Amino acid sequence: MVMGVGAGMTLMPAMTAASRELPADRLAGASTALSINVQPAASAGTALLSVLLGAAGPDPAGFRLAYAVAAALLALALPAALRLPGGRGPSPAARQPAVSSVSAARGRVCRVWSALARR
Repeated sequence: MVMGVGAGMTLMPAMTAASRELPADRLAGASTALSINVQPAASAGTALLSVLLGAAGPDPAGFRLAYAVAAALLALALPAALRLPGGRGPSPAARQPAVSSVSAARGRVCRVWSALARR
């Protein structure tokens, strides 16, 4: 549970900051690319920490090592996080066309599903 709360508190702000400056027409592709990159990295980090804990057995030193490695990985990510663009980004009014295009796409998907359901 703690890990889920921590991931929610860090991943969403990072994704928001990374995509804040993008124009509305590139937002969907950037979100997909960012999600594709996050999944393997999270899996590799979890696997690395699992291997460290498994190799140490029930010894408390194994937990100390795993936490030290996790802290080192966080420290390595800090410079990249500090380089994320600052500022508040475009106003919500500037992103309004994205909402209308999403609504239009949703309408097309609904029409396709209804046509398929009638068959």
